[in-house]
Amino acid sequence: MMSSIENLSYLNIFRKFFIFLRYLSDNLSNNEYKLIWISFKYLISKQSNVKNMLVKTNNGIFFIRKNTIDFKLANSAYEISVLKRFKALLPLYQVFIDVGANIGTYSLIAARYGVKSIAFEPIPSNFCSLKKNIKLNNFDNLIQPLMFGLSEKKEQVDFNFDPLKPGASSIHPHKRMGDIINVQLEEFDQLGLNEIEMAENILIKIDIEGMELNALKGMRKMLNQKKNICLIIETKHSGAKNIKKLIKEYGNYEFENIDEFNMLAIKTI
Repeated sequence: MMSSIENLSYLNIFRKFFIFLRYLSDNLSNNEYKLIWISFKYLISKQSNVKNMLVKTNNGIFFIRKNTIDFKLANSAYEISVLKRFKALLPLYQVFIDVGANIGTYSLIAARYGVKSIAFEPIPSNFCSLKKNIKLNNFDNLIQPLMFGLSEKKEQVDFNFDPLKPGASSIHPHKRMGDIINVQLEEFDQLGLNEIEMAENILIKIDIEGMELNALKGMRKMLNQKKNICLIIETKHSGAKNIKKLIKEYGNYEFENIDEFNMLAIKTI
């Protein structure tokens, strides 16, 4: 009789293989055969591509940095539940605010739908890739990249930089994966962005490794004043309960779980 530990092991292998098939489908549809081997190698050994490269996925054209998981972030199978919900919501909104844009996957998708984006990314190497990807897809007129993060006040802080997963770099001390880098943080409500002042319908995505509450506190004025707001927020580090409690202070919001790590908050009148 198979033990529960063996059952879990087999389930995990099956889950990983199923995810690999999703990535494979994107790679095949774009004739990116080299990415099939890279995905398989990462699945088995957590080793990534050893050279920088340009690739095409269903999400656009991307500059992929060596020894990172950029190839995963660019693929349409990555965060598939969030991506599906995001695409369904996009036609309803005028402006997309991408907080923790990383290499720009969500901003590029928004631009393909004709939605203007403001992409915040404080990590210099991520920001460089973000700008390259905007140019590669000819979206300079639709995406405004800003090299700072969002918090409840303006300050400079030290981040722990994860070289394999640059998007997972964090202010939190328990994530010491590589170098310590100094980054700029700003309070959103103090930025005075014209696109936000003029827009009535705003879609926001926040994925900043445990600083979600800080960013929300810094945009409290907008969240209070604007009538048509929708937020997609990662809950893994900050906690869904804490996020809901804070957002409720900014008006009437309805909540929905997208997957185990992401939630939706839509303002109701």
